[in-house]
Amino acid sequence: MLRLIFDTESDGFLANATKVHCVGTTNVDTGEYKGYRPNQIDEAISDLDKADVLIGHGFTTRPGVQIKDTMIISRVIFPNLKATDKALVATGKMPPGNKYQGRHSIGAWGYRLGNPKGDYAALMEAKARERGLEHPKDIANFVWGTFSEDMFSYMEQDVLTNFDLWKHLNPDAYPQKPLDLERRIARVCDAVERAGVPFGLQAAGELQAELVGKKHD
Repeated sequence: MLRLIFDTESDGFLANATKVHCVGTTNVDTGEYKGYRPNQIDEAISDLDKADVLIGHGFTTRPGVQIKDTMIISRVIFPNLKATDKALVATGKMPPGNKYQGRHSIGAWGYRLGNPKGDYAALMEAKARERGLEHPKDIANFVWGTFSEDMFSYMEQDVLTNFDLWKHLNPDAYPQKPLDLERRIARVCDAVERAGVPFGLQAAGELQAELVGKKHD
């Protein structure tokens, strides 16, 4: 069975991305890492297609693909991180504040595991503002619009940190029923987020008129 942790960098999120800049994978059973630059994206897709299990972080669902999400696994196995993070903050191993404490992000886990993710995004956003860019779309285009080796290194570090997280979580040794349940719930929540909640405007108007009438009675 081929199980691959993977991560990507692109010029946007799923709904608006036009190109994938780079991809990284690690075989969780052998530790073999492989990185793909812009001219290797077709090869990356081919290799990902060969995997029996894909493992990401924050990749809850993708059309036609089942992915094991270390963020979901983390939430199940470590539900009380905010309390345990206090010791890390007190000893200077994690920055204070709510950005990382109690979070299940790769950034937060990087501090816990002593293998922090890179700071490419933060540095590039600061540079964008130094150049007078203020609109979020302009900043995002400056940071993610064009491939660079710094971006590639940032992506690589995310893959390596997630691999450390996978080993720390050791989900193979954890009861699978609660993990499967949380994955199913996450898929439902993801679908609701994408589709929205139906709202009957006509019925709402009629109810409003009825309530206003009762108010004046």
